[in-house]
Amino acid sequence: MRQPMQKALLLPGSHQPFIIEHVPLYTPGQGEILIEIHAAALNSTDWKIQQSDGAALNFPAILGSDRAGEVIQIGEGVENFKKGDRVVTISRFVQNPWQGFQQFALADAVYTSKIPAKISYDEASTISTGLTTAASGLFAEYPHGAGLTSPFAPETQGIHSGKPIMVIGGSSSVGQYAIQLARLSGFTHIITTASPMHEHYLKSIGATEVIDWTLEVSAVVLSVAKIITSQPIGVVYDTIGTLSGSTAQLGIAIINHFFAVTGEKGVLVTTDLLPATAEKAKKHEAVELAQVHAAIDGVWNQKLVEIIYQEKLYGWLDEGLLKPNRFEIVKGGLAGVAEGLTRLQNHKISGHKLVVHPQDTL
Repeated sequence: MRQPMQKALLLPGSHQPFIIEHVPLYTPGQGEILIEIHAAALNSTDWKIQQSDGAALNFPAILGSDRAGEVIQIGEGVENFKKGDRVVTISRFVQNPWQGFQQFALADAVYTSKIPAKISYDEASTISTGLTTAASGLFAEYPHGAGLTSPFAPETQGIHSGKPIMVIGGSSSVGQYAIQLARLSGFTHIITTASPMHEHYLKSIGATEVIDWTLEVSAVVLSVAKIITSQPIGVVYDTIGTLSGSTAQLGIAIINHFFAVTGEKGVLVTTDLLPATAEKAKKHEAVELAQVHAAIDGVWNQKLVEIIYQEKLYGWLDEGLLKPNRFEIVKGGLAGVAEGLTRLQNHKISGHKLVVHPQDTL
């Protein structure tokens, strides 16, 4: 009997172009479900992985960590999902059967959430990496995150009321979710940097002040100091993690300012995993650095992500407490991924996600 096949976007090797090939359809195992992927979102990590040395990959590799779709098969032991459910899920890091740039993929039921009828597959596909990275950066134990108390329990909702927080790069996917989680946590001042064209939208999802990201570091620090005058900013989240370290440098400058005024240290959370950033932070007494790795293979993330997907995400979406990223459809199915990643790499995308429809692949 011939094995069922599907189309997938393969990366044959480091620095090589993507190709579309047929690969076998997967069979879900214990605790797993098989999803027909209706929407997959692109991330900057995808082009960065393509252009890396590939040390963490087994080639040919399938990328794409964000996907949403329909459950078509249930593995043993899965009781909370059924065939036909509309779901969003987070992928295992660079493990082919769990990736989004293919027509069907496995998902771990424990890290999967149903999505309300009013949320489209396209919207849902923008959630996983951005939300998980934002949550890990804020709530994972230090030094994997800031170690903040989460607002997930009734008794901790609004627990950070009266406090300020800074989100560098508020219009990024991670930035938008960090702003919304900060709002759910009760932070009184949620200050962010972004392009002025995104100010109205960012304020609609929870930002209280938006500072032009193109200003010099000293000008941004001065703007923040005018807003927050009587207490330190305990957490600055650099959601951009630039290779040059410029956004981390801004975070360091903000924390140093408040340390000079109040004598209190601050946590700089960054998605920049470069050792050079850690070395730079070590030179500053005031800065406690948390470098975020949001993959679910990190034990510090697993319970946090499980709570979000099993207990919180559906309700947040249904009640409008969490808004998915805005998005743009890239035509051509999986064939559109390469073009989309080039646009991401060239900084042609701002404030929204690119989404492909794998089922439209010719």
